[in-house]
Amino acid sequence: MEKYVLCYGDDQELLNLRKLVLERAGVRVLATAEPEALRQMAKMQQISLLIVGHSLTEKECRRALDIARSCDPPLKTLTLYVYTPACAVEPRGELLDALEGPQRLIEKVAKMLGAISSVDAAGHRSLRWPGGEVSAGKSHSRAHL
Repeated sequence: MEKYVLCYGDDQELLNLRKLVLERAGVRVLATAEPEALRQMAKMQQISLLIVGHSLTEKECRRALDIARSCDPPLKTLTLYVYTPACAVEPRGELLDALEGPQRLIEKVAKMLGAISSVDAAGHRSLRWPGGEVSAGKSHSRAHL
């Protein structure tokens, strides 16, 4: 069964950027800005991780984390923030400063999903995702994710 990361936020451009960055790193990604779609998609057995966008209000962020917690089993969560988190992190959750850029997002997601990172003699990074898929690391410019 294919596993996906689900990105949720209220800024469609940021969702599209996160989706592009993660897909280029070999991650299967779904994204939504709609609360009801989040609720339905989070219940899918194929979701491994919920990434909560930094532009959400505290109430929206907490609602997203509550949805993740209500899944069986509860979803792993990665809450993005800028300067200070919009809401507290649940016990299974992680935080990432969105200003750390695309490469750090990829590294954090890879770690949370159990990917194995390696660097060849030429300095090229690759990730081996659960299930045996390998993706070559790409150079990403520093961007606000």
